[in-house]
Amino acid sequence: MNPNQIFLPIDVVTEVSKNDPVRTLYSITEELDYTLMNIQFPVYHNTKYPGKLLFQLIVLGYIKGVFSSRKIEEACIDRISFKWLLQGKKAPDHSTIANFRKDAAEIIEDLFKQLTILLIKMGEIDTSNIFIDGTKIEAMANRYTFVWKKAVTKNDAKMCEKIKTSLQEIKRRYYPKYKSEYKITFKYTYKYQTKRLRKVLKLLHYIKEREGVEFVHGKGKKKHQIQKDIELFKSYLERRLKYDQHYEKLGDRNSYSKTDKDAIFMRMKDDYMLNGQLKPAYNMQIAVSGGYGVGCMAFDKANDLHTLKPFTDYLIEYCELILQRIIADAGYESEENYVYLDEMNLESYIKPKNYEQSQNRNYSKNIKLRENMAYNSEEDYYLCAAKRKLVLLNKITRKSKSGYTADIKVYECEDCSNCQLKVKCTKAKGNRQIQVSEKMIEYRKQSTENITSDYGAQLRMNRSIQVEGFFGL
Repeated sequence: MNPNQIFLPIDVVTEVSKNDPVRTLYSITEELDYTLMNIQFPVYHNTKYPGKLLFQLIVLGYIKGVFSSRKIEEACIDRISFKWLLQGKKAPDHSTIANFRKDAAEIIEDLFKQLTILLIKMGEIDTSNIFIDGTKIEAMANRYTFVWKKAVTKNDAKMCEKIKTSLQEIKRRYYPKYKSEYKITFKYTYKYQTKRLRKVLKLLHYIKEREGVEFVHGKGKKKHQIQKDIELFKSYLERRLKYDQHYEKLGDRNSYSKTDKDAIFMRMKDDYMLNGQLKPAYNMQIAVSGGYGVGCMAFDKANDLHTLKPFTDYLIEYCELILQRIIADAGYESEENYVYLDEMNLESYIKPKNYEQSQNRNYSKNIKLRENMAYNSEEDYYLCAAKRKLVLLNKITRKSKSGYTADIKVYECEDCSNCQLKVKCTKAKGNRQIQVSEKMIEYRKQSTENITSDYGAQLRMNRSIQVEGFFGL
């Protein structure tokens, strides 16, 4: 081969087969509404690339399993299908692709929504069965920048006690002399703590000026008492403001990262350090149907339990999906979620948390479990393995973090004394108690019937293929 020989350009159109996904992609994406894109990015910034073309290149990359902006740039140089889309244009560099993906994020999300709806109308996607699952994705944040709500609360309480003592010292030391000029309430109140600290600092600075005290710094120099007090209350105020910022950023969460305030610390499945270390992460929820990802949403909640309701609302309201059945694993099971799906007229195919254990033959022999106790519905009592009655003791309500209230019945054994089975039944010193939600029992029974039916078994098997396969892309 002569490296100096000049070759004629290849006719790219003839090289791309009629069945190539790029042709299908182009024909489908041409039907989308690019009004917002054309208004904001008719040509992306100082480049010569229309926003529409960059969007199509990104989607083609996703179809081909190419997600990195650098890899998409390489594909535009080396792969014919990408060149076919470019129609003779030079390959965009990776920074153009990365910046466009960031700057046009909301428009791209809207176009993906349009694409999903179009595929549904074409009959390519059937959203009657939606498979939902989540995974934890590590955030691009330093793992040692954590702020824990428990630690903040503990340190805040300690500081509050110190402030109480210091306020009384200030009152004893200065207030009798300056009370006519400064009327300050020295009684400690958390609600007005910041305001009061500022007033005390103002008083201390006033005293400093009146008494002509000069601040000193450095080793070997003795500080005046008023300087010590000003520095002390200044540190209190700085810490008060810092704790208030922490509380504001934490909200109802237990932690956050200083370098990514939306991320919280979670235990990851793939722990590369193998020491169970917590890392800043997001809980990414996806909805899959027919191999297509029809929706995704990032949550700052480590548990899947409280993601089902907002995620399903997102699928129905924003993605405009018409749903019929929700298929999910045991991590989503709760009375609140069952009630929500029932109210939305959605069939629940959620695996109960006790389903796997119930398949074990020793499960039916475990006398601790309420499921293995006989129940008399007419007189409303349970009968334990020792043939002793557990009668209704009390009715309570239990409120979840999201505000859902569950009605709970508390049953207690009439007498556990001298029971030979008590050791196997309970560790309680007194009589055995159980707490029962009748609503939860009914919903779990229905869900169990759903997943154990022939159709439910197929959906359950398909769920693992759909969502795990999608995460594996």
